[in-house]
Amino acid sequence: MFNMFLTESRKLWLIWTVLQLVAVCISESPTCYHLDGTPFPNDGTPLPGGNLNKWVPCNPDHNISHCCNGVDLCLDNGLCMDFGPAGGVGDRLFTLQGCTDPNWGPPCPQYFAEDPNKVPGADGRVLLWACSYDSGGEYCVGTPKLYGAVGTWDASCCADASRRIKTIPWFRSIHLAMDPSQRIEVWQGNNAGSEDRSSDGQGNDGKASQSSNGTSAGVGVVIGVLGALFAFCQWQFPKWRILRLLRFVFKKIRQRKFSRAQAANDLEEGIHRVSTRSMGRGYDVESQTSYERSYRDSPRESLDIGLASRA
Repeated sequence: MFNMFLTESRKLWLIWTVLQLVAVCISESPTCYHLDGTPFPNDGTPLPGGNLNKWVPCNPDHNISHCCNGVDLCLDNGLCMDFGPAGGVGDRLFTLQGCTDPNWGPPCPQYFAEDPNKVPGADGRVLLWACSYDSGGEYCVGTPKLYGAVGTWDASCCADASRRIKTIPWFRSIHLAMDPSQRIEVWQGNNAGSEDRSSDGQGNDGKASQSSNGTSAGVGVVIGVLGALFAFCQWQFPKWRILRLLRFVFKKIRQRKFSRAQAANDLEEGIHRVSTRSMGRGYDVESQTSYERSYRDSPRESLDIGLASRA
């Protein structure tokens, strides 16, 4: 009986220790700030039974990073895609949410660096509409009075040319804000492989500028190492063992590609899942007319992507 009591005590102590470590990690997470420099409320917790509405840095390993709600999607151009529950349905809209630097220095987005306090929604989340379907389209800033009610959001700001923004690049990668380790690379039509955007503060991938040279050098090293390894195996082992090894390696590569493609399919299915809930009046830039919008109209407009990992 005494031994059983000790065992239960150890379990309780272990659970308490884990909870304390999680609490320390939460308390040390960087504060995220609105575009006007005011902090977001840090009211979230990943503990069981708590809510997940916490703003987190999209690149926690960087000194400065843009922030998104923990259940939203981080885009590498500094924006967020609202994917959390809004009235029970993820709204799939682009927003500019937060930065770990209250002054919004690079690599946080510099789209409104000239006068951030005049941007509608600077004290909350800046709502951005894609005014066209193609990846080279323009965006506009929605009005903050419409932000609180999902059913009244619309794209009427696209009708005013003075409110359109042309400096926002399309994105190349996407991941859940609370899990930056699981990134999915995407491509957007003619903008695939476009120039790096981190140098001018337009993107948020501070390490992208060295990726091209680093990749080339890495490929050369890998080829050299594989060549040396193959030569050693050919000298040390019988030929049939080398063939078995190669078959095993190629099998693992195929399995990994299949897993990645499956993950891409799952994400695309979630993004393109539609609902018929009303979104108020929309605006067609081509015909200059307004129309009734619903979620059935919006997924392709909100995120018109192809997933490179499916190739």
